[in-house]
Parts: sequence; structure tokens; C-alpha cells
Amino acid sequence: MFHLKRMRPLIFPFIFLTIVYLAYSQQTGSPNAAALEKKYKQANAVYSRANNLFNKVGDDSLGVVQSNILYRQALHQFADIIPALIQSGLDSLATQAALYSGLIYHNLDSIKPALQHYLLAIQLKEKNTLLADSLLFQPCIFAGSIYYKTGNIDSALYFFQKAEKIKSAYANYLEDEPRLYNVLGIISYETGNLRQSINYINKALTLMRQTDNNDPLLVANYQLNLASAYIRLEEYKDAKILLASITPLNIYKDEINQKLGYIAIKEKNYVAALDYYNKLIYPSGKKMIDVCINKSSIYRLTKQYDSATYHIAKAKTELLRDNAICSNAQKALLFQAEAELLKDKNNPRLALSLYQQAIIHFSNNFSDTSILSNPKQFSGAFLYIDLFNALNHKAELLDSLYNSTKNIQYLEAALHSYESAYQLSTYIEKTYNADEARIFLNKIKYNHHHRPIDVSLRLFELTKKNAYLEAAFFFDQSNKASSLTLGMAANDLITSSPFTDSLLHRIRSIKSTITRIAIANSSIIDSLALKKANIILNEKEIELDKLQEDLKKQPEWKFRVEKGKIPSVEEIQKKINPKSAIISYHLSPKEIVAFVVTRNKIYHHKILIDSIFFNAVELYKQNLHNSTVGKRFAGGPIGNYLFNVLVLPIQNKLAQTEHLVIIPDDELHYLPFESLQDGNQRYVVEKFSIQYLYSTSFFNTEKKYNNKNGILSIAPFTRIGYNSTHNNFPKLAASFEEIKALKGLTLIDTAATKSRFLKEINHYPVVHLATHAFVDNENAQNSYVAFSSKDSASKLYSSEISNLQLDSTELVILSACETGVGKLIKGEGLMSLSRAFAYAGCRNIITSLWRAEDLSTSFILQRLHYYLAKGYSKPRALQEAKLDFLKNNEISPVLKSPSYWAHIVFIGNYEEEQSSTNWVWVALAIILFGLLNLFVFYKKDSKR
Repeated sequence: MFHLKRMRPLIFPFIFLTIVYLAYSQQTGSPNAAALEKKYKQANAVYSRANNLFNKVGDDSLGVVQSNILYRQALHQFADIIPALIQSGLDSLATQAALYSGLIYHNLDSIKPALQHYLLAIQLKEKNTLLADSLLFQPCIFAGSIYYKTGNIDSALYFFQKAEKIKSAYANYLEDEPRLYNVLGIISYETGNLRQSINYINKALTLMRQTDNNDPLLVANYQLNLASAYIRLEEYKDAKILLASITPLNIYKDEINQKLGYIAIKEKNYVAALDYYNKLIYPSGKKMIDVCINKSSIYRLTKQYDSATYHIAKAKTELLRDNAICSNAQKALLFQAEAELLKDKNNPRLALSLYQQAIIHFSNNFSDTSILSNPKQFSGAFLYIDLFNALNHKAELLDSLYNSTKNIQYLEAALHSYESAYQLSTYIEKTYNADEARIFLNKIKYNHHHRPIDVSLRLFELTKKNAYLEAAFFFDQSNKASSLTLGMAANDLITSSPFTDSLLHRIRSIKSTITRIAIANSSIIDSLALKKANIILNEKEIELDKLQEDLKKQPEWKFRVEKGKIPSVEEIQKKINPKSAIISYHLSPKEIVAFVVTRNKIYHHKILIDSIFFNAVELYKQNLHNSTVGKRFAGGPIGNYLFNVLVLPIQNKLAQTEHLVIIPDDELHYLPFESLQDGNQRYVVEKFSIQYLYSTSFFNTEKKYNNKNGILSIAPFTRIGYNSTHNNFPKLAASFEEIKALKGLTLIDTAATKSRFLKEINHYPVVHLATHAFVDNENAQNSYVAFSSKDSASKLYSSEISNLQLDSTELVILSACETGVGKLIKGEGLMSLSRAFAYAGCRNIITSLWRAEDLSTSFILQRLHYYLAKGYSKPRALQEAKLDFLKNNEISPVLKSPSYWAHIVFIGNYEEEQSSTNWVWVALAIILFGLLNLFVFYKKDSKR
């Protein structure tokens, strides 16, 4: 848990005060004004002596007492003159006196009068616009800190943002600037935006090291906050390194041991965790409450319930001793810890009431103690992730209570709790500006993701109410690619809004800078150079975050985000034709749920699975990827097994279906469904055209394929390849055949440079890349598409692709190895190059799942263009191209295995078959022709 160091007052340098006084004091020339100025100087001198003594004494109790005597003396003197300073119009001195009084009260832990004096200083400065804005900086920070500590989050944010705005107007360092960024880091931490938290705290540390006021205690305090962020991100190695760097200073021993103990709990090393906590010597107070909560967790997890109960009771006693010392968040954590203990001790009803109390204390604007009630508004909530977990734990307990009582009310209440948790997660995602923060949230959400689907389906089976089945489908879609949905909505606004050109230009510019720095950092070896580069990166990420906050204030933002919402089943059914069906798979360790949505109905089917299924998926993937010419494909029986699991149980629902829209889940993203074989050894592609979709939030309809401006086609390696220490790009002889017949702009070999591609990319509706690609499964930003090696910068990296403006690009064809795969993020999908193109604005991607043979890829893509030109939909065109490959007698039978043709898949918008609309035009033409004949016949007849 984060902690704030006891507020230490810091005096402005005497020369600065003199300048402020000379510049801004209103000289009345009266003896009264001169006397007041003299009294102010006397009070300020006492305050300075108190400050100097306090900063020297450290933990010396006698020195602290002496400094406090001086502080109170200064406080008394300031109190005597503040009203007179205000009355005499000496606003500058009155502002300073109010600020210093606030700092003294704050140091003496008198919070209420401290806040009153900070607000007075702010009021005095704002009344006199001639005074420098920098005078507002400190009172805004400290007033915000008090509001934050007392749970008034909106007021705290108002003053912190005000301070940050003041700072942005000054290039020079302002006193207490590091404190501002540290507390902004804490707020980012508590809202779950952990990477931004790290950026802010690192900025605070950088500022501390760049000034003479490099207080080792304050630096260590900020480092402890930084370690907390790493721990929450589960980056325990980085947290341990940071804590080890503080240990030799022989300070904050308890805080270090407490964090190491928490890491040990998370690593399930309970003996070590208990050892760390037993070293703590907190005598009492809120820190002791945290220790008791964590020790109780250790004993509960090791089933030592008596000891766990003892430490909960000890924490409650500490809380009762002084209720004011404990924040709402800490009370919530205590309620939650006791609820978890009671749940394990099989007392679910009392546990539920305690979970409800935890939810109330996590939510500032929710107070209903009924376990059947849940929060619906979250703007007042702060510890979002803790609240999300509490709602889920409550739902799980209600579910278990239903299992023991069979009272359906508990199952319905469980569903409502899950709905509240998912409403909260949607709200949180919208507050985040970075894809990384949203993905981390989805990682947390994934821990519970199958439970609301299971509850909804059981309610459907009990009641036969379709609303519950649709709720299960909604949860399924909510668990898929939600960060991509919001990221694309934001990117849409960035690339297309006509209202904020300068803002959008700055966002695009900073994004490009961040991408460039991040790519460069991956190759820096020197630790000092890397540290400097990371400081710049932190600055740019903070700047980008602020600009994106401004973007959210634009009128179009809400509209764009709303467009990314998950549509209802009814809305989907209105868009699909009777020959299409959506199949969405939900994968859990023990079962698969297949949701089937047709024009008139929604179905679901459960399939029990075990480790054999996951092994089969992995083995089938290996067989597809590791083909050898002349060697028999060994994956046929596995493909048949997967067909029997994934397709056969729902086949009777697809009797009239010709086109499938498949929404895979987790490991199923690796599977090309068209390659699976039924019992008659017929491939799925022989019966269905197939497209893939991230989720139904991307379910948009498209009327037609548009290539009126031609195609931008790129093939950098038609004649020669390129080999070096770091790169191996062999010649792709068939790539020229693949694109030579395409109309538009064709760039080959040395003309196919990255710079030329970037210049032309958004001028053509269709882009065809026949090249090499590299996929980094650990770090997606290192994945790239290769261009001509003679270009000074030949690699287009994934993060660069994401920043492209592709609002005019209807289709990207990635004829490059493995562009459709990458690191699998559970609940989000594959971090692939094709995803990067989608993020940039192109919704339709034809991509490759593995490295395949050059000639077969070329043949299929040539036929693809042939069918697209004839007006076929994209999935139908790809289906026909693959069937042509399978039926062509000139192609060797050894190349007919799925390894050579199933790697090419289509991900994109739903598109009606062009041929279906052609019948309408044919019918109209026949009618018109008939009417014309009748007209001619009538004219001839009338002449007679």
C-alpha cells in the first residue's frame, strides 16, 4: 500500500521572497503598512529558524520539540497580522503568511486549520491577478493532499490539476514540484493506471535528483511508492531490486519488510511472508492495521483459522481505538479480509454482509447494505480494481449460497453483482488512455471471466428466459478485445475529427516520438544511456496522457466510444442474412461454450473438454507450421478430432448456412477453422466461407469492395534477398507474380521502401504487402514488416503501424509470414501485426498465421484478387481461391495439405454477398425491359 511521508514545510529562498515582495506588494506609504511589513519579517524569521532546526534534527525527539515550539511561535505571529495584511491590501504578504500558517498546522497534524489557511492563500492570490501564478502552486498541492487523505477525491483532483496547469506555464523548477508528481503517481496507482503511476513517480525522482534538495528520506519514500506500483503490476523482480537499493540506507525498514512480505504472499511463499511480517515493529496505528490484515491472509491461506481470526480482531481493535486514522479504503480492505475468512470458515451469510460493507466503503456514493443491491454509478469510486474484485467475490459467494439452498434469488443476485462489476470495468477502461493499462485490467477481469457466463446459462436452463442466454452472450463478448475496441475508437477520433486539428497533430507527433524512443531503447546496451532515454520516454508518456484527457472533452469522443459498444443480439440479427451465422467460442479449462447467432435465433452448446483438447490444439498448430515438402501431413486425425469438438455439435444449427463469422477465444485464435475435416475428410472450407472477428463490438456491415483507385502493392524482395548479422530476408521469387497483374501503384525491390509506402498508404483503398515480417512473441512493439533493405529505415514496427492514419484504407492484404500471430493475451487475443493495422483504422485484414510456401501463397492471393474483382465478398473470394488451389490438377498433391493453404485468413467486417444484391438489379432490369417492350408495342399499336 502507498504511504505519504509526514508533510515537511519548505521555505522559499529569502531572495525569492524579497523579489516577490518588491514586485507585488502594494505600498501604501502609511506607517501602518511599514509596521505590518516589519511584523511579517519577524514572523518569517521565526518560521525559517523552525524550518532549519526541523530539517537538522531528524528523529531526535528533543530537537523536534524545540522546532515545534518555534513553529507555534511563528504561527501565533502570523495569526496576529494576517487580517491586518488583508485589510491593508498587502496581498502578497498575506498570501505567504496564510501559506506558511497552513504548512505549520499541517506539520503539527492539525489538518482542518491547515486546509483553511491553504484555501485562504488560494483565495487571496486569485483576488489579486497582479501576483505571480506560481504563488498558487504550493497551496494547491497541499490543499489537494488534504482532500485526498480525507477521501474528497474530486476536490483533490481539482487542486492537483490546477497545480499541474500552473507548472506547465513555468519552465523553471517550482518548490515542491516532485511532491506533485509523486501524489499524481499515487492517484494513478489507486485508479489502476499503474504504468502512468510509474511515469509520474519516476518524474518526481528525476526532479529530486536534479535539485539541491535531494532529501534521501523523501527519495526513498518515492522509491517505496514506485515499488508498490511494480508489485501491483506483478513485476516482482523490479520491485525487489528497488527495495534492495533502499535497504543499505538503514531507513524505512518496516515498509521494506512489509512490501517483501506482500510479495512473498503473492509468490505463495507463506513461511517467508510471515517471517517478514514478524520483523515489523509498528506499535499501533493504521500501519499496524495493514500488517494485521496481511498476517490474517497468510494464516487463512495456510488454514490456521484461529490465528487468522486473532489478527482480524486485533486490526478491528486498532480501528476502534481511533476510527479517524483509517481511510475508507483501509476499512474496506479490513471488511473484505474478514469476509474472506468467514467464507473459508463456511459462514457465507455473514461473509456476504461484510463484502457489502467493503463495497460501500470502496464506493463513495453507494450506501445500500442489502446484499441484493449493487452500485450503478462509479464516478465517486477510487480504488477501482479493489471494488471490481469485491463485487466478483460477492457474486461468487452468492452463487455458492444458491448451490446450497437452491433459492434462485441468490443466483439472480450473483448475476446482478457480475453485471455491476462489468459496468465498473467498462467505466475504468474509458478512464484509461493507454492500451497497456486496459490490457492489465483485462488480465484482472480474466480471473473471473467464465463465472458470469456460467451463472447466466444456469439461469437460462432454469427459467428458459432468452434474456439470460443473451446476457451470457454479452458477457462472452465483453471478455474479448475490449482494450482494442476502445483504442480503435480513440484512434478513429484522432484520425478523423475536424474540430481539433492542432490537438490531434500534437497527439500524433508525441505518439511517433514515443514509438521512436521505445524502438531505440530496445537496442541500447549502456545503462546510463538507457536511463536518460527512459526519462525522456516518461516525460512524453505523461504529456500524451494529458493531451488524450483533452481529447476526451471533445464533443465527438462520446459518440466514438458509443460506436464501439457491444450490439444487442437483435441488432446483430437485423444485419446478417439467412445464410450467415455467427459462432462465438468461450473457452474455459473444463468446457467450451459455443454461441450461435442466426437471423432468427440464438443458441448455445456446451462441450466438456480437458487437457487432451488443449494438447490437440497445440499439436495441430505444430503440424500446420512444420510442413515438409514430400512428407505426409500428420495433422489430419487431429483436425478431425477438433472438428468433432468445435463444429459437429452445432452443425445441425447450420443447415442453411453458407457463411460463418467466427469469434475465437484464447488458444482458438491459432486455429484456421477452414482446415478442420469432418468424418468424410471434407474440409470446412468446402462447405463454408469463413471470416474472423475480434468481438461483436466490431460487427459492422460493408456494402461492397472498392478498388476504383487501384491497389497499392509492395514487393521488396522479388529479385534478391538480404542477409546480415541481424536480418535474414530471403528472395521471394513468387511475390512478383502475386502482384504483377494488379492495377494501381506497384512498388518492387529498391522502389519498395518504407518511406514511399508511408507516403502512399492512405491514398489507396486496398494495400497488398508481399514481403517478409518478424513477430516478437514477448514484446509486440519489436514486431515489424520489412521493406527494401537499401532504405535507411527498412522496418515498419508494430507501434508505428498502430499510429498510421488508415481511415481511407478498406483492405490490407498481408502476404508476409506470421502477420496474424503474436503473443496471446488471455481475453484480448493475439498481439499481432494485423491487430496493429486494425488499430490504425483498417477494419479488414487478410493475414497469415504461419510461415508458408511462397508459390502456394502467390497462387491463392492471385485468385483472391480475381474473385474480388468479380464482386465476391472478401470471405467468399478467399474461399473460392482456396478451393481453386485444392482443385487445380497442375498443383502437386503434396502441396494440398492445410499447411500450404490454410494460413491465409480474413479478419474484418461482415459483408453481404454481392451476388445476392445482383439479383435485385437483374429483376429490376427485367421489369424495365418488359415495360419498355410494352411501351414500344403500345406506340406501334396506336399508330395503326
